[in-house]
Amino acid sequence: MRKIENPSEISFSKMGMDNVIVLLHGEVLKPKWLTELIPELGYDETITLDAIKKQFPYNGLMVIVERPLSGKIYRFGNYDDTTWHQVGTMDGYA
Repeated sequence: MRKIENPSEISFSKMGMDNVIVLLHGEVLKPKWLTELIPELGYDETITLDAIKKQFPYNGLMVIVERPLSGKIYRFGNYDDTTWHQVGTMDGYA
């Protein structure tokens, strides 16, 4: 488990083939990519952990980021109420 010090620097990209899944108490939620929220950012759809937290202001969030060859799992609000943690890694799509 690794604490994320600056969640605004952890970003994901559709062009990078990232698939972002947000889970909250067993419910699958679909986050809005930043270009959906701020169209003038350009064509690459990106999102950060900070932007996900702003969209879903709840504790107990789990974010699974899948890539073709790797993936990471993040949690917010499980270990304390104010920080993100990387709690796991994956090989390939889960």
